Amino acid sequence: MFLQSDREQLYPNLRTHGYEVTSEQTLFKKIRYNCVAWAAIGDAGKWWQAGISPDFFWPVGVLDDGSFKSYVELFEWLGYERTPSRRLEPFHEKIALFESLAGDFEHVSYQLFYGWTSKLGGWEDIWHRTLEAMEGGDYGNATVIMKRRSRLRGFLARTWFSPTAKWWPIQREKLSNAKK
Repeated sequence: MFLQSDREQLYPNLRTHGYEVTSEQTLFKKIRYNCVAWAAIGDAGKWWQAGISPDFFWPVGVLDDGSFKSYVELFEWLGYERTPSRRLEPFHEKIALFESLAGDFEHVSYQLFYGWTSKLGGWEDIWHRTLEAMEGGDYGNATVIMKRRSRLRGFLARTWFSPTAKWWPIQREKLSNAKK
């Protein structure tokens, strides 16, 4: 299944590099989540964004100005560190942060064993074969790649991302309290 053509046009490399839709859109649903929540912990219950809205989640103590740097800091807070390699490393989880030409944060993808997963704002989740599939369009380019040592949940998530997120959720509240 593919995105609607008007949506697909925002990402001109998707068809060339291969992708498929893996969920329904959440735009008009009661529970909404974004790419940050999806890539951070597979959170399909809350929108992760700096701000004071009760609909948003952002960890206390992490830079909250919405800058690209704040998203890098968020993933550092989650245990990730920068790496130059986009290649799969079996014992590490990886994320890719996308940046506009103006230096703004645009998107984050999570690496699977067989490609990448992305949540497109309030639209669908997609699987895409490469990072290049998402580059050059609405999200700019993947400029920062980060990794962290994988534990059992991370290993399972890279194989079966959606079922792992559903059956073995990470509680965002417990995560925030543990970091204080």
